[in-house]
Amino acid sequence: MALFTLLLVLASLCHFASGGAMPIDICSMVVPVAGQNPVRRPSLPVENCQDRDPPACFEIFKYGNDEDQIPAENLVPTNDYKVPENCQKAEYRMLARQMCPQKCATCCLTKEYNCQNGNSFWCNLRLIYPLQ
Repeated sequence: MALFTLLLVLASLCHFASGGAMPIDICSMVVPVAGQNPVRRPSLPVENCQDRDPPACFEIFKYGNDEDQIPAENLVPTNDYKVPENCQKAEYRMLARQMCPQKCATCCLTKEYNCQNGNSFWCNLRLIYPLQ
């Protein structure tokens, strides 16, 4: 029953979801690039976390007309990493963190990486290289 309710909520949000992309500003770090300005990249590899419902994440968090181009550009380490605009809006942040951490690059906010649950490789790495 709870899953059905969640799907209804997600379906209602799909109606309001708009497309667009913007440089990441949550769970990000500034990376220097030789010969150009620094770029913003995810503080943790997005491959480390999974979306709970990829089809719903695809519908709610859209890049707009660049649905294929932006993920390809995100693979280039000298580019700013872009996420769907809704991922960074306050009203969608909890959904981005809980349901779509890979699509929205919010892995650092998930319980596996937020460092409140104990000692892990990623938490120790954050002590050496703090998030910005």
